[in-house]
Amino acid sequence: MLGLRSLVESQFTGSRLGRAVLFFLLPTILWAVFSLAFALAINPQGLALSIGLGLLSWVAISLALFVLVRLFKGKDAKVRFSSVLAAFSVNYLIAAVAGLFVIALIFVSFPGFFQKVSSLQGQDLTQEQMASVVSSLALPGDAMFFIIFAAISLILLGAGIACVAVLYRIGSLAKETSRFSNLVFAVLSLGIIIGVDYALRAILGLLL
Repeated sequence: MLGLRSLVESQFTGSRLGRAVLFFLLPTILWAVFSLAFALAINPQGLALSIGLGLLSWVAISLALFVLVRLFKGKDAKVRFSSVLAAFSVNYLIAAVAGLFVIALIFVSFPGFFQKVSSLQGQDLTQEQMASVVSSLALPGDAMFFIIFAAISLILLGAGIACVAVLYRIGSLAKETSRFSNLVFAVLSLGIIIGVDYALRAILGLLL
């Protein structure tokens, strides 16, 4: 967590927008590399739409957090919109690292899984055919399957905690207050993130 604190502080105080854009694009880059490695189809239009929606979400969430900082921490809070934008991008880095661990775990635990998915692209399979495909894989036993599921759950839980820690750190960097106050700020920020993301997806669904 110490490295995460330092990274968020570096992004916040330096408003490192170049690095922030890299963090934002990292999950997409890793997904594209993964898709190419396993010959999975890439939809350019869908990819562009995903990046555009993600960019809009990043800016909207950062703006909402900036307003929240001003309201919650007061007018004397030392914060700029670019600082929040840069610091929040660390969450995309966390998502990329967590996704990489999950993919690696699935790759090791279920040999041939991604190759099988690649070979089935574009086919309209019935449930019986899908069950046959799954049964043809070398699946682990129940105990090992539970361990794998628990490991993936822990990875996702750790990523979630790290994201909350980023929000907590943004609040404390804007203005140092009590731990309880910073924790409340982090929880409110989490609610804003969920709300803004849901609203943007709903609007996009109506437009499309």
